[in-house]
Amino acid sequence: SFRPIDEAGGPVPDELITPSIKEILDSHKTAPPVGRDAWREIGVIRGYSTLTSTVSVRTWLAVAHPFPDVYVSEDQHTWLRMTATTDGVVFDNSTMSSYRLTTDGSGSSVRKRVGANYYEQKAWVDTAGFIAAMRIALRLGKLELAEVPELLSAFYNRSAMTLEGEDRLHAGQEYHELGRRVLNQPPEIALTCFPARPRLFVPTNEQHVLIRTNHSA
Repeated sequence: SFRPIDEAGGPVPDELITPSIKEILDSHKTAPPVGRDAWREIGVIRGYSTLTSTVSVRTWLAVAHPFPDVYVSEDQHTWLRMTATTDGVVFDNSTMSSYRLTTDGSGSSVRKRVGANYYEQKAWVDTAGFIAAMRIALRLGKLELAEVPELLSAFYNRSAMTLEGEDRLHAGQEYHELGRRVLNQPPEIALTCFPARPRLFVPTNEQHVLIRTNHSA
């Protein structure tokens, strides 16, 4: 886990911590996602799980699941695939990192560069990661095909809560609607129900290759 610190290294008051960071810290205080089904907990209960710099993984797992070629929420996409692949996820509460936050509401440097639709991009990438994780779990026998519609519906509704918490109400409505729609679809069709793709952020003068929604590597 980590302690939020300000520009001077002091603690950041709770009221100045953005909801997406609070989401992580709350899960660490209560029941961080661990074990064989951590990917499910991350996707449908806990939301964003932790910061890139506070995670250690086995070399084979890192090689098998590289970060996707996107610039928003690429870590969450990766955690979902990694945790669907492995049976061993543990939470170490004996060490603590420090994470510097802005206290003026401006958010991370990536969020500032991306602009107004940052959270729509995050939700879209997270969706791609969760569907990829579901496909991995299906292949490994950790998920039954009949479970897909209900599980994916729970994911979409959880994503809607995060979007609404960041005042992205229109996007939240879209994800709630997806949550309702997939419940009435056959499992194979449910896995193709995807939100509208926002314009993804690409740094100037860099070529960008979109991730595939059926990514399972």
